[in-house]
Amino acid sequence: EIARVADRVIELSSGKIVTDPKAPQIGRLRLQDAEFSITPRDGAPILGDIPNFEIDQLVPGQESPLKGRLTARVGEPAMDVDVDLSARARMDGAKFSLADLVTKLKLTSNELPGGSQSGELIADAIHVDQDAQTLSLEGARATFAGLNVALQAKGTKIMDGPQLSGRLEVAEFSPRDLFKALAMETPVTADKDV
Repeated sequence: EIARVADRVIELSSGKIVTDPKAPQIGRLRLQDAEFSITPRDGAPILGDIPNFEIDQLVPGQESPLKGRLTARVGEPAMDVDVDLSARARMDGAKFSLADLVTKLKLTSNELPGGSQSGELIADAIHVDQDAQTLSLEGARATFAGLNVALQAKGTKIMDGPQLSGRLEVAEFSPRDLFKALAMETPVTADKDV
């Protein structure tokens, strides 16, 4: 349940928009300096800004470049989220996919070690089919606090009762460096080089 979605939009421009659910189309959409607030049924409001968002042309059967940036304040205690993303989008009726997704994320909060943490998520492809209620995540790689993670996932019943399965691989890492990145005290060991 959403109480409000858009509070302010400085610039919104678009080409042709077709709202047919079986063949939606968006001609060059550009959004700049928009403010928004979302009030979930349970939880604190999410307040944010969209400094810029742009998609070239979303037409069934064609890929289109997509890029944008979003900042938001979420949760209690508050956390600032800064997301910068780019991808190639494709929409065919109820099917939607993103290819070559690159998402850079920065979280800032007094509750986070060091006050902020940054990470990146890259995916070869994300496919969503609303009619079949399926999702697939291919070739995903994430970095956060010195960890490198690879992920493949598939989902079913994504709207009625999500069920996910997949493979998660964490590359070799130094626990000592991870503790440092998370501003945690390193455990004392008999060998200080362990």
